[in-house]
Amino acid sequence: MLVVDNLTYSHKEDHEESKSFCYNLSFEKIHTIREENGWGKSTLMDLIAGFLKPQKGAIKWQGQSLLSLSTKKRPVSYLMQAPVFFPLLSVIDTLHLSGALKSECIEALNGFDVSFELDQKMTNLSGGQRQLVMFLQCLLQKRDIVLLDEPFSAMDLKTEAKTKHYLEKHQSKTGAVVLMSDHSS
Repeated sequence: MLVVDNLTYSHKEDHEESKSFCYNLSFEKIHTIREENGWGKSTLMDLIAGFLKPQKGAIKWQGQSLLSLSTKKRPVSYLMQAPVFFPLLSVIDTLHLSGALKSECIEALNGFDVSFELDQKMTNLSGGQRQLVMFLQCLLQKRDIVLLDEPFSAMDLKTEAKTKHYLEKHQSKTGAVVLMSDHSS
């Protein structure tokens, strides 16, 4: 279980306007946060991933604190709202950065009607296509905690529906805790 307990963070040094978060996220479920802009969804994910340090509170995974672990050592994969990618890498090489076998990367793309080639450069893809590739790269990392910050924002409705279905299958198969922010209904 992922526990976020009385986590407090402030973007300002004087701790004015701090955000507090309390969550208990269990296995076998996709947790979606639907809140207005500025609520702190990305901040919460940055705290869980280790990119930000809280002023107080706890983040625990299976009873162990994550706060003392570096970002690399946390059991977290994170698709940021503005995914970072290497523009000159190909689609297959980008997916392969996840640590998955190339055959697993190809299999992950098989469920989608993609109009791009595996050797196509990331910079030549549309925003929605890049978002799909980065989404799959995130899941291919096979981590226990998956953070998805507005993962469908650039996708067309057909790709979004397929991606949501893929996410449900992935979560059911792996048992990962999935925390996702989403503005759609």
